[in-house]
Amino acid sequence: MKKTVDGKTFDTENAEYVDSRNMPYKEFIYFTETLFQTEDGAYFLYVDALYNPEWHGEFAAEEELYRSDICPMTAEDAARWLLAGE
Repeated sequence: MKKTVDGKTFDTENAEYVDSRNMPYKEFIYFTETLFQTEDGAYFLYVDALYNPEWHGEFAAEEELYRSDICPMTAEDAARWLLAGE
């Protein structure tokens, strides 16, 4: 996934994978956070989730149930995220 935030482009295909974790939430079929680092040292979190249709409520198309996003992080935020997963 590729996204530009505040003029800076973050791309999961051109960044270094740091760590990933699956998050156990009932309302999701899956929910994954993956930390990446760009060539210039910036960190970002790639969030990928699929809502469980039973928790979503009304009928929803697959496009409405699937969510992904990129969230820029400071080095301090990335370090806290890594420590929280230990």
